[in-house]
Parts: sequence; structure tokens; C-alpha cells
Amino acid sequence: MFNGITGNLWSLFWKKDRGFSLVEVVLVLAVSIFLFTALTFLLLRTGVTKLANENVLAASTLAEDVLERIRKKSVDDFDGLTALIGSNDTLEIPLSTFVTQVPDRFKDRSSIIFEVLQRNPSNTVEKVSARVIIKWKEAKGWSGSGGGGGTVRNVQEREYVLNINIAKSGLRTFLK
Repeated sequence: MFNGITGNLWSLFWKKDRGFSLVEVVLVLAVSIFLFTALTFLLLRTGVTKLANENVLAASTLAEDVLERIRKKSVDDFDGLTALIGSNDTLEIPLSTFVTQVPDRFKDRSSIIFEVLQRNPSNTVEKVSARVIIKWKEAKGWSGSGGGGGTVRNVQEREYVLNINIAKSGLRTFLK
């Protein structure tokens, strides 16, 4: 009786006839579905991470460009830069004031904040802080069917900030 049961079980896994048994087909199908799901998730995460890295790279490049333009303006015309600030201690202006070609994903949310750090007794500006803030919205993932279809979910706002302090008697006086 014991040989009859093991013989029947063994015939489910191994048979001498040509073709595949039902267990082999189910096993291959299960492994294939598992691998397809894992690869789909991996490719999706790779795409989202690549887009996030591209956004950070573009934001850092744009912020550096804006800071270079502010540095140039401070060296060429510090009084013009401080006239832009006026009598306020803080001034926030759109990024497009210093850069004409701002990518759409940064355009509406990004800004430059000028803050007066030091004034002399006659109330003229001696030291200014310029903070470039680049903001954008970024998807953390996708929902829907695999293969790239679906809608964006978990949108988060990210920002990249660079700061510079500019003194009236700094590099500008040395270069002139």
C-alpha cells in the first residue's frame, strides 16, 4: 500500500512520457509571475529615482547660475543691488528676475530672498544675504497597472536652497 501511494505521488512530479506535468506548469507559471512583478517594480523605482536625480541636478545647476549672476551684479553694481532691496530688510523676488529661461517645473514656486544683514549708521546697506530657493513637485511613485501606465501618487514638494553673503567692502573693492 505504501508503494502505491509513493508511486502515484512520484508520477505527479516525474513521468517518462513526453510533455510537462501539471505541477511543472504551475511551478514555472508561479516563478514567472514572481519575476515579472519584481522586475516591473524595479523598473518603476528606477524611473522614479532617475527623474528625482535629474530634478536635483537641474535645480542645483539653476541655483548656481542664479548665484553667479547675483555675484556678478554685486561686483559690478553693489549700489544697484541694494537699491533693488530698498529700505526693506527682506525682499523676495521671482527667480525669473535674474534668469530668463527657467524650466516650467521650477518657474512658479522658486524665488530669491534678499535679506539685509548689516547697515551702517547712515542706513546704507553694508552686507546682504541672498538665498536662492528652487522648488518643484515630484512623484514618489505611480499607481495603476504595471508597465508605466497609471497615475501619479504621493506627490511631494521638494526644494533646493543655496545661500550667499555679500559685503560691500568684500571682493568688489578688491577687483576694482
